[in-house]
Amino acid sequence: MNGQPTEPQGSRLRRLLFKPLFPRPLPNWAWLVICAGVWALSYVTRTPSLYGYEGKPTRCWVRQLRSKDASARADAARALGTPGLFPGKPGTFYDPKAIPALAATLDDRDAPVRAAAAKSLGNAGRFATPADRKNVVAALERALKARPEECHDLLFALMFVGEDAVPTIAAALR
Repeated sequence: MNGQPTEPQGSRLRRLLFKPLFPRPLPNWAWLVICAGVWALSYVTRTPSLYGYEGKPTRCWVRQLRSKDASARADAARALGTPGLFPGKPGTFYDPKAIPALAATLDDRDAPVRAAAAKSLGNAGRFATPADRKNVVAALERALKARPEECHDLLFALMFVGEDAVPTIAAALR
């Protein structure tokens, strides 16, 4: 109409959607930069969470503490007490989310699991903030009163915590 050719319906949309991303071919150095960026992004997203051990995050180890297998529970308790550097918290060498799970594991039915949990709590208490350190001492003291026959592992863990644990250690040695 009016002497001008009309575009078929949808061809304008097709032209916009299928327009080339780059109007001219890219030089080799640009492709190299693009490939390096894609590789760097894939590497960053592939690295495991530093809040974990052996590539598994803390939540997986906490879930493993509820396993039926005693050796799996002991492995999880050991892993949660392994010191490491954690992102977003400079100077932090433990995951604060592990402390309540390890404290609950001190009541486990198997002695090796309880011993691993006590040692892990001692490791965590060594690097913990003052509030977390008090929670660690309270959990170890509660376990010491509940099972005095296992005082060796619990006192050993309390020694790692530091001066916050001195009154508890002195009371246990009387």
